[in-house]
Amino acid sequence: MNYFKQFNEPEPVVGVPFPQHDKFVFLDYSGVIGISGARKGCIYVTASADMINDLIKAMKIDGADETLRLDAIGEVANNISGNAEHFFGQNFMISVPVVVTGKNHNIHLPLKIPVFTIPFNWKTHKSYLVVGTE
Repeated sequence: MNYFKQFNEPEPVVGVPFPQHDKFVFLDYSGVIGISGARKGCIYVTASADMINDLIKAMKIDGADETLRLDAIGEVANNISGNAEHFFGQNFMISVPVVVTGKNHNIHLPLKIPVFTIPFNWKTHKSYLVVGTE
């Protein structure tokens, strides 16, 4: 949640994480990062278009459009995964963010442990950070 500290806005409120095995949550925009190396899996953040629009306003950029929304969710995902890479060390390799739009997606993570979904609220928007690593 350190990403949001750069803005003069309220910090996100993190909810209780819960495990999932399938039917992962996707909102309007999702930034997905693949993980390889000593750990394998995926981290993604998913948010509504309204949340991304507010995030763009917090960046002091006028006129949120599709290109800016795609860039913004990719930047959030990259920042979050970069923090994870720093925490887990040099054997934790991340991919370039892949941006997915729309709500009707499902990813398959063939992991031996559950994937954890971490809800968070920023302003009036509910979003999710999904973490699956083994």
